[in-house]
Amino acid sequence: MTTHSHILQRTKADTRQRAALQNVMNLYGVLLFSGLLLSIFTHGIEDVSGFMSFLLISGMLYFLLVTFYFKGGVWRSFVYATTGVIGLISICTAFYLA
Repeated sequence: MTTHSHILQRTKADTRQRAALQNVMNLYGVLLFSGLLLSIFTHGIEDVSGFMSFLLISGMLYFLLVTFYFKGGVWRSFVYATTGVIGLISICTAFYLA
């Protein structure tokens, strides 16, 4: 019986730790995208509508991936694959635009 309660306590601690980490990741996302939104006014971006659409799509993708990551299992693998695809596209774009 003590083993079961010990495992249950460890599981509760893991759940609290994951929830705290998810809150930190969400707070980081809010601060990151708020800073990017603020850069419209501080840097005088000319194509505001294009930048706003980029921010909207990026923000939705970020928070969706954070949510999927903390669901675990297959969703975590989906996040890793999506992150890998985004990385490959970024590298290909950098060489294409160079």
